[in-house]
Amino acid sequence: TRNYTDISRNFEQDRIRNVCLNHSTGKVPMEKWRIGVTGDVRLISRPRPVGVASATVRTSWRNKEISFDVTIDASEPAEGISLAAEISDEKGEKVLSWTGPAGKVQAGKSVSTITRKWEDPHLWELDAGYLYTAQIRLMKDNTVLDVAQPFKFGFREIWLDGRKIMMNGHETRWRLALMHNLTFGDSSPKGMAFARMLGYNAGYIQ
Repeated sequence: TRNYTDISRNFEQDRIRNVCLNHSTGKVPMEKWRIGVTGDVRLISRPRPVGVASATVRTSWRNKEISFDVTIDASEPAEGISLAAEISDEKGEKVLSWTGPAGKVQAGKSVSTITRKWEDPHLWELDAGYLYTAQIRLMKDNTVLDVAQPFKFGFREIWLDGRKIMMNGHETRWRLALMHNLTFGDSSPKGMAFARMLGYNAGYIQ
């Protein structure tokens, strides 16, 4: 190691040395260090007395169906509550929509599930990814109470058959690359292209 005791360098010129010398004194300029919240931040309001807290999707190739598990947050019990799902393809065209049965939700957070058969979705495959967009609405008497943030998903199902990894009815081989390290740099398109060139076909980002 080199001795930089008598060398004056600011944070931009030598970030590692600056942190090592000042971490115990609390003088590290955290506003310049990319730690913590570094991406976009959204503030989302949730209506009362009932609203959507979150939504996740489950796809099944073997059962030919799709399910949405929706967490509902209610400040008080409510009756006649139903969920409506709408799915659009990559062109933005609606390909599937339905409304679940109405029911009662209790105060607090609870999970409701709506399921529908889907015989011919465009499957997500390795080297042939395809993403749909889902939109979930919370309804009461045909009135929209809340709309969840749209999210993308791929229709696929992965399971084990002995030592085989199956996906969408066929055997598949995964070679995972840890993208967030010094080997591939990061999860940017450049880093992912480099990993793909080395024979990796999937990335793990921690």
